[in-house]
Amino acid sequence: MTDCVIYARVSSKEQEDGYSLDAQLDLLRQYAREHGLHVVHEYVEVESAKAPGRPIFDKMLQYLKLNLSTILLVEKTDRLVRNLSDYITIEELGINVHFVKEGTQYGPGAKSGDKFMQGIRVLMARQYIDNLREEVKKGMLKRAQAGKWSCKAPYGYKSDPDTHSLEVVPAEAKAIKWLFETYATGDYSLSTLAAEFRLKGFAWRFARPMYPTLAHKMLNNPIYIGIVSWGGSVYKGEHEPIIEMGLWNKVQEAIHRRSRPKASKHQFAFRGLVRCGHCGCLMTGSINKGHHYYKCSNARGKCNGNGYIREDKLGTEFARILNKIKLAKEDCDAIASAISDFKATEIRDRDHEIERLQKQAARFRTKMDASYEDHLDGKIDQDMWQRAHARHSEQ
Repeated sequence: MTDCVIYARVSSKEQEDGYSLDAQLDLLRQYAREHGLHVVHEYVEVESAKAPGRPIFDKMLQYLKLNLSTILLVEKTDRLVRNLSDYITIEELGINVHFVKEGTQYGPGAKSGDKFMQGIRVLMARQYIDNLREEVKKGMLKRAQAGKWSCKAPYGYKSDPDTHSLEVVPAEAKAIKWLFETYATGDYSLSTLAAEFRLKGFAWRFARPMYPTLAHKMLNNPIYIGIVSWGGSVYKGEHEPIIEMGLWNKVQEAIHRRSRPKASKHQFAFRGLVRCGHCGCLMTGSINKGHHYYKCSNARGKCNGNGYIREDKLGTEFARILNKIKLAKEDCDAIASAISDFKATEIRDRDHEIERLQKQAARFRTKMDASYEDHLDGKIDQDMWQRAHARHSEQ
């Protein structure tokens, strides 16, 4: 029997005990039995894959590097890779991968068409996580508009476990007030401020002691005046402020007292995009008689070229090259088919997730109804009922 390993992944702790992980494992184990494959290891990961460096994923790669003949079984593309870095790593490893739900196999002997389709699936998986990130941002924006804080509680506050709202930590609030009041005097730089803060022995929850960059971040954080900032907009927070507005304004004046460098008044279309063909250094823009030109910056001091090229000529050359990039009809049809298959899978996954959330909501409603009945029967008082209602409503 040929050896194989199984890789299953869910993207959040909430799904760890749900249908998703168990369903993946059952599907992959059944596939191994039906195809006469011997499962030597099962790698199960509960972590987001938006960035490379997953610990279980890395552990699996180390095993496969030593056992290149082992087949990798995974439910579908986005369970294994959701970024180009992971895709390249798997491809360079040179192993055979079976994507069970998609009914495809990929490996060193794959045809060019199969490789092309797999590349499309990776790009679609990337699109999926980008879309998911956008939806998360929408949810966080909605919370910010309601005055709620969605991230880890900043220094000076703690998050209430029942309502998830911010509560002031008196010992830390004292340190925040000292930080603002001291810097507002104008007698301290960020370095001396951080050093003095460490000497004061304030309550501190982080492993690394106070340092200048963190002090600057705190002094610019509007959370301390009761404001929630998100996406470039600010909203009145529901939490208690630590710093008064007058002190905040004094600190901002002290921070911005030094003038900032002026931005360039000229705009060059290809700034930072064009490199010298002789030495590889970036080309810098200049203006002569109303025309934009580019010349090698000679950053390494070794360039043999000394000519200029006009911006309009560069634009014409770029257009000529880009016009050569065309897809054949069969490639377009393949892309359309891959997108259609991916969307169908995405819809099925979405429906499963909706069903899971509906069941979860039903459980919370049952708990709310039960706690209300306990309140009516006198088993719990008004305060306990309100806390239970707030907790279940937030969930």
